[in-house]
Amino acid sequence: PRQPFYATRRYIGRTNVLETTFTTPTGELSLTDLMPVATESEKGRELFPDHEILRKLDCREGSVEIEDP
Repeated sequence: PRQPFYATRRYIGRTNVLETTFTTPTGELSLTDLMPVATESEKGRELFPDHEILRKLDCREGSVEIEDP
């Protein structure tokens, strides 16, 4: 967020999915990050990047201006 914020983090259940919640004076954002994991047999059949992070950003409440990385 462009404005001051308070952030909390948690893993969702027993997964490698990390949820970061940003709370600002004008709203709340949820950022969900995960790094997909392939099985050994999938690695032999398909090409996957070594490290890939998938991200999802949701505005849960109000309005929050964000910086483009």
